[in-house]
Amino acid sequence: MVAITSSLGRYAVLLSILVYGSSFTTAFADGSSASVGDGAHRMLQELQVSFSGRGAPPTPLPECHGDCDNDNHCEGDLLCYQRTGTKAVPGCSGDTAAAPKTDYCARRPTENTLWMRGNNGRPKAYFPLGLCEGDCDSDAECQPGLVCQQRKDEPVPGCIGEPEFRKDYCVYAEPTTPDPTPQPTATVTAAPTPGVTSPFTLQVSYSGSGVPPNPLPQCHGDCDDDTQCEGDLQCFQ
Repeated sequence: MVAITSSLGRYAVLLSILVYGSSFTTAFADGSSASVGDGAHRMLQELQVSFSGRGAPPTPLPECHGDCDNDNHCEGDLLCYQRTGTKAVPGCSGDTAAAPKTDYCARRPTENTLWMRGNNGRPKAYFPLGLCEGDCDSDAECQPGLVCQQRKDEPVPGCIGEPEFRKDYCVYAEPTTPDPTPQPTATVTAAPTPGVTSPFTLQVSYSGSGVPPNPLPQCHGDCDDDTQCEGDLQCFQ
C-alpha cells in the first residue's frame, strides 16, 4: 500500500495503490470520494491464525489464514506457503512477526513466482520441487530438468518475487556451450624426388620368356613362379 497526501486548496487527496492492478481512490475533505481503476483488483487480505491445532483444520482455510501443513488444508486452488521465520506471505498483509513459522494459505500468481514448499525433504509430497520452489539442498530434490541454485543473497534467475536469505531454489539449468570441435590436421605427403624410384613401386624389369637372368626383387615382374623371385619373395599371380 502506498499513500500520497497533498493539499489542493481545501481538498486532501489520498491515493491508494492496490495489488494486482493500478487503482486510485481519491478522498476529499467534504466526505466525498471517487475511484479510478483499470479492471478487477484484489485487496490484500490480513494474515490470520484461525487454526493452531494438530492435524487438519475442521474446514479448509481461506486465503491468508493459517496454520496449514499442506495444500489439502487450504480452500480451492490455494497453496500452503511454508515459512521458517517472519517471511512475508504473497498476496497477504499484516504483522508477519506476530506468528513466526506459521504457514498460511495463499495464492501463487504465476508458475515462476518464488514459493517455499518445504525444507529438508518435507513435506515429502512436494518433493522433488518444481520451478522457483524451495528450499532444496541438492539437484536430486528438484524435478527433472531443474537444478538447485545454492545461494546466499543472490537473485534467483527466471523467478519473480523476493527470495528468502540463504534459501535455495530449483531453477532451469544454464545451457552449457560445447567445446569447439577441433579442426582436422592436414596430412602433408612429400613429393617424390625426381629420378628416385620408391623401392615399392611396381616395375616390369623382365618381360621375356623363361627364367629372368637374375632373381627379381620385390615389386618387380614378370615372374612365373616363386623360384624367379629373390630370397623368400613369392610370385604374385
